[in-house]
Amino acid sequence: MGRLYQLDALRGIAALMVVVFHFFYHYDSKYGHSFAVFEWVHLGKTGVYLFFIISGFVIFWTLSRSDRPMDFIFSRFSRLYPPFWVAVILTFSFTSLIGPENRVVSWEALVANLTMFHEYFGYPHVDGVYWTLSIELAFYILSLLAFFLGLLRFADSVCLVWLSISFFSALSGLDFGILDKALLLKYNLLFVLGIAFYRYWSGQGKAMPLLCISVSIVLAFVRFPLDEAVTIVIWVGLFSMIISGRLMWLNQSLLIWLGSISYSLYLIHQNIGYGIIELGYRYDLTPLISITFALLVSFLGAQIITSYVERPSLALLRSWYKDRKKSIKPGVVDGV
Repeated sequence: MGRLYQLDALRGIAALMVVVFHFFYHYDSKYGHSFAVFEWVHLGKTGVYLFFIISGFVIFWTLSRSDRPMDFIFSRFSRLYPPFWVAVILTFSFTSLIGPENRVVSWEALVANLTMFHEYFGYPHVDGVYWTLSIELAFYILSLLAFFLGLLRFADSVCLVWLSISFFSALSGLDFGILDKALLLKYNLLFVLGIAFYRYWSGQGKAMPLLCISVSIVLAFVRFPLDEAVTIVIWVGLFSMIISGRLMWLNQSLLIWLGSISYSLYLIHQNIGYGIIELGYRYDLTPLISITFALLVSFLGAQIITSYVERPSLALLRSWYKDRKKSIKPGVVDGV
């Protein structure tokens, strides 16, 4: 199974949607723009939902190539942490110097953020977008637990039980407390969609993955507002066409490039962009100029982090890990 470049393109589309949502709709709701923002722009936040679907697909693909739990753990660490550390320090420094003032956090929160588990210890995010990383980490832990327990071969059944718990939680109105967050009961349908698409695409099943997808779609209309649920259905349609070999037109260099910088772009755009836009208003610049500059800084910063941090650290760390595995157990093939 080769790389699906259409997924990279979808990552790029998702990242761009989230950036547009933040710089226009969300900035307007928090600080106020001097112009009217179309209401439909709020759907840009569903780019995050697309990220979660892609994550479900990619994580189970990664697990299928992992010989042991540490392969998966190191794969995620080497992929996520180095660019995240740089983004945290840059964002903290920028907001401390430039603003917005209400987004500055303490030094203690900065240190806690570097663990990526800061939300679970009650510390605020250095950048608001990091809330999704807490959800991703919870999904990784659940996936790793399934790997430990040998449940991956029963993934469809486990996913259906998981969805059933979410249905019960939503329809009963009961407060599941910390379990609601630990089991990702609001967002689990998105990860299940990705898992089901992966299993269907990889030939691990047909009927059961399709059942998981169908149940997830129904749950989307229970868990999310109508317009967001409809957008999720659109993502499902796009995924369906991609895994069936269609939508090759997505393999556009611009979209693939956006996909390649999407993680770094996501990490650094919000608070730094807000600071630039706020600074523009402070000096009576037209919003078009300040938003354009915020976009340029975000794209440039993301490209620099991708080129000089994310890719080199990923190659270096995975090369070290591969050599270490071979020295411990000669002949083992890298599983990450």
